[in-house]
Amino acid sequence: MKPAAKLIATAIAAASVAACGGGGGGGGGGAPTPPPTSLVTFTQFSAIAPNQTVIMNGTAVTASGNQTSTSITSMEPFQSGAGEARLAYDGARALSGISVSTPQSSATFDRNTSGHTVSCSGAVCEGNNPTALGFAFNAFDPTLAWNYQTFGYWVSDTTPSTYSLGAISVGNPTAGNAIPTTGSASFVGVASGFLFDQSGTPFITVAAVGATANFSTQSIAFSTSGTRLLPAEGGALSSPGHDLTGTFTYAPGVNALSSTNLRTQNNALSGQGSARFYGPAAEEIGGVYSLSGTGLSRMFGGFGGKR
Repeated sequence: MKPAAKLIATAIAAASVAACGGGGGGGGGGAPTPPPTSLVTFTQFSAIAPNQTVIMNGTAVTASGNQTSTSITSMEPFQSGAGEARLAYDGARALSGISVSTPQSSATFDRNTSGHTVSCSGAVCEGNNPTALGFAFNAFDPTLAWNYQTFGYWVSDTTPSTYSLGAISVGNPTAGNAIPTTGSASFVGVASGFLFDQSGTPFITVAAVGATANFSTQSIAFSTSGTRLLPAEGGALSSPGHDLTGTFTYAPGVNALSSTNLRTQNNALSGQGSARFYGPAAEEIGGVYSLSGTGLSRMFGGFGGKR
């Protein structure tokens, strides 16, 4: 793995744990265990049985470009679209495998494969293989207690001098005709992802999420707060200028939320997002976002929340 990608991924781990609290565990990189024996479509985390791999569909954003040992030197335009994640659980219902796939980027981490590790600490699970690192938010952790969705992101070295990055939101989406048509609901959660400054220096962002849905007008007021930046060399910086704000909208009866007016509080970056309601009655929400600014300035990642 190139140093730049390794540094980015190390910062992801630190940022995620700082955002959601440490402690806990499961799915470590110890002795291999028998692989999951059944493949099922995801319904809810509480229904996952031992030795199952759940298939989760959702929305994703990806990017790629060139890198040096300390920074990126280019990034192609963001690409948004559908994505799939597969989470494998062992006989103790501990996470043993993470696989993400989009048309532009993919990564697989399997604890039963030589050179791979999968481990969870508190709200964050980490996957590691010789050329990639990925992170998924652990819905089983009590600081999140999500039941219908989660999100994650990853970084891969595609060649010695190029990389690809991605973020994905997946789960059990609410049927369009089950989305409430009156009233409102507030969701709280966490957002996390990548930030590159104008010169391409990498950071990780971690923030709290607040979203208020007005089901009568099919709009969601979205914001993040308490944003912290974690540079690759360690430490944490408060950065309220990188708090996000914007509005998601959707057509009546269609569970496809989109935003074209996301921006940072300092107005340095602007962009778009896509999201879904998750659960039988829109109990949770999750999505991805991508913003651009001058030079190599980029910010993207995922978020999840519940009522």
